[in-house]
Amino acid sequence: MTTANQSEISETIVAQSAIENSNINQFVGIGRIGQNPADNIRYFDSGSVLCKISIAINKPKVNGQEQPPNWFELEILGKTAEIAANFCTKGQLIAIEGELKFDEWT
Repeated sequence: MTTANQSEISETIVAQSAIENSNINQFVGIGRIGQNPADNIRYFDSGSVLCKISIAINKPKVNGQEQPPNWFELEILGKTAEIAANFCTKGQLIAIEGELKFDEWT
């Protein structure tokens, strides 16, 4: 094995180890807003701001047939919530990045 190959293998092992040992929870998606954010913003006495909306992210076609979209409920906080309420509208295409949280019902 050459020194170059040993170096590549070593770098790969280090990268895999970093991924396996990290707690990455990041979601990135592009979809259409399901309801008007301005209708779903709340201001709290503490000064916090919350905007709850949902977005629809399309799935690829299967055998040429449209598939129903995946819907995601979003909680937007702080200044970002105010920006969403002031500048985004129902049906608008947006890109999002954030953390996923799963709700469970029994």
